[in-house]
Amino acid sequence: MTLFGYSLEQIFLVVLIFAGLATVLVMFFGDAVEGIGEGLPIFNPSVILSFITLMSAAGFILEKLAWFSSVWNIIAACIIGAILSSIFYLFVLIPLINEMNHRYELCKKCDVKNIALIANTGETRISLLHNLMKINIKKLNDLMKDLVEEGWLESPITKQSGYRLIMNEEKLAKWRS
Repeated sequence: MTLFGYSLEQIFLVVLIFAGLATVLVMFFGDAVEGIGEGLPIFNPSVILSFITLMSAAGFILEKLAWFSSVWNIIAACIIGAILSSIFYLFVLIPLINEMNHRYELCKKCDVKNIALIANTGETRISLLHNLMKINIKKLNDLMKDLVEEGWLESPITKQSGYRLIMNEEKLAKWRS
């Protein structure tokens, strides 16, 4: 089947290339279009581009194999693109967005570099952290209390025992540089 004088294989391939390039551009300039998908997740640029990319890739493969007529290949490509982009949204984007929101909430309370310092060194003694972070003691105590609330640290049992790092290695690795 031809469309506008081009075979569907060529059209699917060109769409695949341009959708891939647009995906790269969204990766680099994603902050500019970040708010577009806030209301309805279907308008998220990553979801739209994943649908177009996956649909065109499936269409190209189906046209190359020529198992069905071109009309059925287009319908099948749209269904495959919708299913795979839904899986991408549910199992990649939603967890990623949730993790970013959690990090943002934690970062609003305290300084990112200070959290990274604790994650990298494992140090929880107030006197040493005070010297390493170069922040006043009240701000450091507030940071430690926030980290206790977030499940990073265990509160000291006695005044001499100090805080204890209880965050698992997997989550600590995300904060290490």
